[in-house]
Amino acid sequence: MRKRILVGTFLGTLAFASGTVFAGETAGSEIESVKVNCSVQSPGQRLDTIEVKVKNPEVLNGIQATAFTMEGKSYGWGYEKEDGFRSPDVHDFTATIAGAVVEEDTLILSISDFNEKYYYVDSYTVTCSSNEALTFTKDQVTEVVTPVADDFEQLTKSFDGQPDLVYNLYTPEKADEPMPLVLAFHGSGDQENTRANRVVTAWAEPAQQAKYPSYVLAPVLSDQSAEGQDINVAQAVSVVREMIEDGKVDADRVYVTGKSLGGGNTVHAAATNSDLFAAALPLCPAAKRFENDDLTVLSDMPVWFVQGTNDQAVPIEGTRDAYQTILGTGSYKVKMKEYSQEEMAARGIADEKHHDVEIISLEDDKYADWLFAQKKSDVNDAVDYVRVNTSVPARGQRIDTIELYLNEALAEIPGADAFTLTGKAYTWAGNPATGYRSDETHDFEASVSDVAAEDGKLTLTIGDFPEKYFYVDSFEVVCASNETLSFTKEDVRETTIAVVDEFDSYYANRTGAFDYHLYAPETNGEAVPLVLALHGSGDQMNLQANRVAEAWADPANQEVRKAFVLAPIFYDQSNEAAFEIFQDTMNLIRSLISKGMVDPNRVYVTGKSMGGRNTGRIFSSYNGMFAAAMPLCGGYSDELKDKIENIRNKPIWILQGDQDKPALLDGSRNLYQELQELGNEQAKYHEFTVAEMDEAGIGYHDIEILAMEDSQFMEWMFAQTLAE
Repeated sequence: MRKRILVGTFLGTLAFASGTVFAGETAGSEIESVKVNCSVQSPGQRLDTIEVKVKNPEVLNGIQATAFTMEGKSYGWGYEKEDGFRSPDVHDFTATIAGAVVEEDTLILSISDFNEKYYYVDSYTVTCSSNEALTFTKDQVTEVVTPVADDFEQLTKSFDGQPDLVYNLYTPEKADEPMPLVLAFHGSGDQENTRANRVVTAWAEPAQQAKYPSYVLAPVLSDQSAEGQDINVAQAVSVVREMIEDGKVDADRVYVTGKSLGGGNTVHAAATNSDLFAAALPLCPAAKRFENDDLTVLSDMPVWFVQGTNDQAVPIEGTRDAYQTILGTGSYKVKMKEYSQEEMAARGIADEKHHDVEIISLEDDKYADWLFAQKKSDVNDAVDYVRVNTSVPARGQRIDTIELYLNEALAEIPGADAFTLTGKAYTWAGNPATGYRSDETHDFEASVSDVAAEDGKLTLTIGDFPEKYFYVDSFEVVCASNETLSFTKEDVRETTIAVVDEFDSYYANRTGAFDYHLYAPETNGEAVPLVLALHGSGDQMNLQANRVAEAWADPANQEVRKAFVLAPIFYDQSNEAAFEIFQDTMNLIRSLISKGMVDPNRVYVTGKSMGGRNTGRIFSSYNGMFAAAMPLCGGYSDELKDKIENIRNKPIWILQGDQDKPALLDGSRNLYQELQELGNEQAKYHEFTVAEMDEAGIGYHDIEILAMEDSQFMEWMFAQTLAE
């Protein structure tokens, strides 16, 4: 049974604890064993908790977190092999013991403010001021556990006349058939270990493996000279080919990625083995590693370059040149994402660290989704590649066009009437057990309104599309006049979402601080407004559900109302979870304000349905933060009733449909009436009529369709400021 003793914080001094330190047990110590629990977060291996097992549990009575301090010495990153790719000198560090919990004979210390990579740490002492017998050093640690990284097996393969190849291999749980494989190259220095950052471990983490189970192979480039790397890359490729021959790896789904030096080796490996890889994902690649390679051979390989615009370690010009070289071959599979100064800073990455693009990119799932959609083989003999282009109009995500890239020119171009598009889709449901989707799918049919042919590409324009695309489980496009032009959703290699693709997404199960989407405009150093957009219940947590968030990031709106757009994700839609998410959200907003990126006088909040209810709750709970609120069909929650005095003089525009559920309609009306009675002259109320909604052909709860198409509401919001 767990007993919580005390949680507190105390930042110790840099002075070392006195006493003799040696391996094993210290004289007079009550400690039997010390287990260190680490994890590989975006910045690298960090220390999370320390479990101290004692001989006599009575010594733990009354123990407090504030009795402990931690200080030590650590190395940093270095270039030189003779120094072990570490800095020649150590530096002092401290960390905070933030909590102490007792479980029978074991004391569990929670660590915060640990800013080192644990594998760099040379020594440390944890001192207990209330009982010297509980003081210990790194030499007394009996076990270090790092989940995910520990799941890799380190193997060695010998080659005639060459140095051995050491590599780390993650094997998926159910590897009883050929599986995909990710070949992941580490960066320079001692990033060769799987604990340096998430460039390797991200592909083996539980959330990733649950969605895309695969092998992950990470070779150790022990000789980082150009010749040594060439040898190691070729050796690693030979191991992959051998795994294919052994029936372990799916030859159609072999991917390559890496960062910095590893990004350069990603491009080099792809260019010298273009027959092997289905796709490549180089992160801030060191161009020197592929300066002698013929990149035109990558014209047929999907490649996504990713780098920070202001990378100070690897000039982005080399990456841009590589991208343009491949693009110049006529490639329709090459992409490049440049993270702006604002995007990197919003994630909390310091200016001098903009080389660490893996921090921001690997907390997002878009890259894994793209990578694992690629296959080495063509769709069929006629079709090489299929791209689906979608957008999020007022009624939710729809398919606009489908691009078919052909292997050969067509003798005859089929007309639109030759194509049919049918499929199966889910609908919204209020049940979290089903992912907020209906238990069963239903059939649907969409129309192809136009077909255009140009430069080996066939573009199908989609007319009526009755579903929200993110609900679509499967679809099939059939061409009656040419069956080789038929394909299914499984054949789609790339899906674009206009505007939504400009958001960066962060997920806690990918080591993000919490789950949220953020649109970061280019501000040129100016503080701009921020719109907090709160989604409705069910699976409206994604940006494709409606335009409550997306409308604020639309280019036309950003032209006249430039702003950050923050959309937190409420996976747990309980009231209790909401306030935890509110706190995470407010911490992020305060951080953006403190960096001078967001104007503290112009922070706004809006949302629909559950998001409308949460708009009122957060608006009244964080008095003085928001310049204005605009809840859509949010009703009048009990939490807002308790705090109504906090917004008695605050600008708020309540939007409601006059045929909505009585609880929401009456609640919104009552909220406005009470604000009037309190003398709030800045409160406004607008009811969309049944005639307006019937004319638009929308459901009576879906007023965001009308509100987001009428600029008066956005104009009013942006006219409000705390400066007044």
